[in-house]
Amino acid sequence: MAKSQTVWGIDIGNTSLKALRCGLTEESGKIEALACDFIEHSKVLTQPGTDAAEVLAETLQTFLSRNVTKGDRIAISVSGQNTISRFLPLPPVDPKKIPDVIRYEAKQWLPFDLNDVVFDFQPLGKPAQDSDDNTLVDATVGMFAIKRDVATKALAPYLTRSVDIDSIQSSPIALYNFVAFDQLPPVPEEPTDDTPRESLIALCIGTDATDVVITNGETIWIRNIPLGGNSFTKALTRELQLTFSKAEYLKRNIMTSKDPEEQKRVITAMRPVFNDMVNEVNRSLEYYLTLNRKAKFKGIVALGNAGKLPGLRQFLAQNLGYEVVRLNRFNNLIGTEVTETQLFKDNLPSFAVCYGLAIQQLGISSLKTNLIPREVVIDRIIREKKPWALAASAALLLGITIQFAGASGAYSRVANDAYNSAENRAKTAQSYASDMKSKTSAAVSAFNSADEIGKKLTSNVEGRITWLELLRAVNAALPQSQPGAAATIVKPATSANFAKQDRVFIESVEAITIDSVADWFTPLKEANRYYPDDEELQTPAEGETEVSASAGDTEGNTDSAEEGQATPTQNKRPMTEAERFELVTGPAEGGEGTVRIVQLIGHHFHNPSDVNEMAEDGGEAYLRKTLLRNLKFLEVELPPTIEEQQAGIQTKKVKMSDLGISFPVLLYVTNVTEQKMINPDLQPLPPGIVIDPDILAEAGGLGAGMLGGGVATSTRQSASAAGSAPAAPQQRTLRAYAATRGVREPVLTVRRFDFVIQFAWAETPPSVRQQNEAESDSETSSEEETQ
Repeated sequence: MAKSQTVWGIDIGNTSLKALRCGLTEESGKIEALACDFIEHSKVLTQPGTDAAEVLAETLQTFLSRNVTKGDRIAISVSGQNTISRFLPLPPVDPKKIPDVIRYEAKQWLPFDLNDVVFDFQPLGKPAQDSDDNTLVDATVGMFAIKRDVATKALAPYLTRSVDIDSIQSSPIALYNFVAFDQLPPVPEEPTDDTPRESLIALCIGTDATDVVITNGETIWIRNIPLGGNSFTKALTRELQLTFSKAEYLKRNIMTSKDPEEQKRVITAMRPVFNDMVNEVNRSLEYYLTLNRKAKFKGIVALGNAGKLPGLRQFLAQNLGYEVVRLNRFNNLIGTEVTETQLFKDNLPSFAVCYGLAIQQLGISSLKTNLIPREVVIDRIIREKKPWALAASAALLLGITIQFAGASGAYSRVANDAYNSAENRAKTAQSYASDMKSKTSAAVSAFNSADEIGKKLTSNVEGRITWLELLRAVNAALPQSQPGAAATIVKPATSANFAKQDRVFIESVEAITIDSVADWFTPLKEANRYYPDDEELQTPAEGETEVSASAGDTEGNTDSAEEGQATPTQNKRPMTEAERFELVTGPAEGGEGTVRIVQLIGHHFHNPSDVNEMAEDGGEAYLRKTLLRNLKFLEVELPPTIEEQQAGIQTKKVKMSDLGISFPVLLYVTNVTEQKMINPDLQPLPPGIVIDPDILAEAGGLGAGMLGGGVATSTRQSASAAGSAPAAPQQRTLRAYAATRGVREPVLTVRRFDFVIQFAWAETPPSVRQQNEAESDSETSSEEETQ
């Protein structure tokens, strides 16, 4: 059945009920008013001692007795004080992912559990769209929410009277739809120039609050001011010592009073509220101009019956500097049978919210969000579909009955006792098969339980092995600990050649567990702390396999790589841009399970004093050539597993990547610092060695601690000896002791470089590596068979 083309917009405030019935017309951009109603409550709902539910029920019953709503769609409003609005600028995003982004933002934005809130959203304006991937750019989304119990409370009076509500909308949003449709020119499909559209300020003064809505038809800004008509009434009760009812009457009828003194007293009593109203509106406009400096205001539209207050519009216009207009007609609303009635004319500014609700319900509004709870909509759909469901069930039952009657007749013609024994044997066989299946399932479950226990036991053993393998790999990656080669130590040790020693000192090794490699690696990649080697920027040529340079050298030439260093592969082609991007950016996601980030803190003295040599072979460059490179390419010799020992394998080389080591980054480095240290050729120092005064002066006068642990120990031993017995003949200065050893520089000035290196380590036990090798061999065999 087609939906009705007539709608009701109902706005219930604290003092009255306003309703407007509208329908579409053939004239574009116009709607027709079919009926209207304005009913004042018997009491102000917020007046002390008033039973709001009883008064509201009485007013609503009066409205339903005077108007017919059956068959029409109905939209109701809730106060802006009871709703939450936010306008969120989105980053470039796929339109399909906007709901996920909004739900995430709602969790951060709303101070309530999402299950206790009804919220809706809608993109505002016309965001730009990237033609390559349809990504929205410069998109702004309006998000609106209401607590579920507030929405339920607003619906309750209607549902108890069997009146179905189609939508709930916030009063400020209804005002925006009214202003955009009726008071502003249509927004062009394509902007003609960069000149911003003029904005209109809608000032709806209600009973307890005032809604400020600023819009140019494309954008919207909302603020709720806690000042309204009751603020003036309370000022009169306080200043003139009147009852609330008497003050309300005096406020509404002050202009009809014939006593000038009484008029003056009333205006004087309300002046502080006038000033507060002006200050709050002015603050709102100034704040909006800080958000949109190019905005221009064309004027203020005063709405709500509280705007009838004598002198209010003139006071606002005088103090704000903008023309304040009180509407006397709606531009795009036709239907003289309604618009020309005295009831409509007298209360026209109060029908703005109803007008905006009707515009939305007719489907021609700018904003179409709906805050009605989903369960209410579902209950209504089920109620409407129930007769059809009952009819379908009756038809299905009739068909089943006819089918049963036909099947019974056919069975009666072929029924015979001779079939009973065969059916019984078949049932027995079926029961036996079911019993066997149950026993099989029980046996499989028992086996899986035992197998799981075995896996847990072996995993604990392998967990200890993996840490030993990690430490062996780190030790093998250090330049001074290359397999089969001793550390390069230049003799004799002098300040000049100490920087040539091939050593890296690790002070600490730490590891933490993380859930995602990408979360750790992405900021480091963006900070350019990952250095891809030339070998990484090459991939095997199509149709060729990777061949180790050392393994493929059939002539025994080992000059292509230093002994113990990681060796790149041959037969490679340049990487494509996509492959290079994936390498440098790292993994897109963290993968399954957790990984560990291992941190190495250390230092080295391989830092030439020459600037050019330092840039090529010192500081960071030395680490990239040695430790970082080894952590990527080195093959580590590991002891064989029990199965490999049984197969006759004594040692086995394993790649760093197979151990789960990846993405080594140079996280933290410092400037090269110079320090003093005892010449290693003099170590260990014998007892009785004291430090020369000039050496202490060179160290900055800070004591022997600047010279290293050996000097400090020697000094303490000398002091102890001096305190116990005269030992002057046995003491020797450090310089004198160096002369006896033939060492020209007893104290070396070395250049120290401190660093922090991190890398990802996915713990890979031997059993997992064996399984990976088996799968790789299987895939290789399948490819060879295919070829």
